[in-house]
Formats: sequence, C-alpha cells, structure tokens
Amino acid sequence: MILHPYLIFNGEAEEALHFYAEALSLTFETPKRYEDSPIPHKEHQKKMIVHAELLRDGKTFAMLADSLEENVKSGGRVQLSINFEDSKSFQSFFENLSK
Repeated sequence: MILHPYLIFNGEAEEALHFYAEALSLTFETPKRYEDSPIPHKEHQKKMIVHAELLRDGKTFAMLADSLEENVKSGGRVQLSINFEDSKSFQSFFENLSK
C-alpha cells in the first residue's frame, strides 16, 4: 500500500507543478488536460490539468489537478490517494476499514 497526496487547485495546478518540481528536484511527464478527457467542462477550463504526477526516481511522489468547482479557495485542498499493488491487498484493507 502506498499513500500519495493529491493536491487540488483552482486553476493553479500548472504553476504548482513547475514550482514543486523545481523546488524539490522532482520530474513530471506531460500533464493530462480537461480538453483531452470526457469530463464535461467549460471552454475556459479546457487547458486546466485533470491529472499530473510529480515523480521521484521514476515513482509517483504526489499528484495534482485543477478542480472544476469554482468555489475551491486559492491554495486548493489535499486529498489522499491509497494505491495497492494487487486486488487482494485492497480487498483486505477495505474489509478491515469497513469494520
């Protein structure tokens, strides 16, 4: 199990992606944008980031995205993403957490 922070912004994810990459000596691949996704969005949101990953030694360090919700305050919010290597580990975790 791996826990990753998912940083949510209101149009500032691109700036944050470059800032954190430089400040923390991380890398990233080309971010995915709303215009390339099936998620309904407004015209002014098409270049916003739907998903990007900051990488350290080729492995995910953190993830970023822009929210389509117009009420996300500046600075955004943080969600946690729990990722599993296999479905058995996920099932066990979910069952234990459900109790």
